[in-house]
Amino acid sequence: MRTFARVRAALAFGAGIAQVAANLTAQAFQIGLATAPAEQVSGALVALTNATFALANAPTAVMLAAVAVAIAVVSLSHRTFPH
Repeated sequence: MRTFARVRAALAFGAGIAQVAANLTAQAFQIGLATAPAEQVSGALVALTNATFALANAPTAVMLAAVAVAIAVVSLSHRTFPH
């Protein structure tokens, strides 16, 4: 049981770190879009920025799922909810 808890904790932590890294990368693209003159901004760069933000949300889903499983396992094992 403790090994499974460590795996979930490591999964949630790793997903959080991956989300922060992906989000910072996407924000770098966004800053480039905001500071560039309008005639120099290509549609491909806008699409790349949108795709990067969308991909940054995938690790967030993994992190939240790992936390939800941890909460469910702990509350069910300690009989938190009435039967």
